[in-house]
Amino acid sequence: MIRRKVVAVRRGQPEAMRWFVVALLALAGQAGAQGMEQRVAQGRTAAERWCQECHLVGGGVASDAAPAFAALAANPDKSEGVLRAFLAEPHAPMPPLSLTRQDIDNLVAYIRSLAPNR
Repeated sequence: MIRRKVVAVRRGQPEAMRWFVVALLALAGQAGAQGMEQRVAQGRTAAERWCQECHLVGGGVASDAAPAFAALAANPDKSEGVLRAFLAEPHAPMPPLSLTRQDIDNLVAYIRSLAPNR
């Protein structure tokens, strides 16, 4: 009789393992979403501190020389890679900001969050 119980548990292991994997994936997705929300919030804070003098970051009026962040997000040519490369290298007319990788990731996350198809 004890032997039957052991066999029953072993047969149930694949099903239990599947549920365990599903639960882990759900938690990972939730943690990833929270991490993205945090990067977006930090990107907005950085944009308001460093970029809003020239760019339209939230509401208001942008200068003629700098595109609004929402326009950058809506432009299909401005992929994450393009935005990262643009922010990584100092160039005129932008001031040299010396952004860290984390700053760039946060700014790109914020800009991409403004895309109309989100």
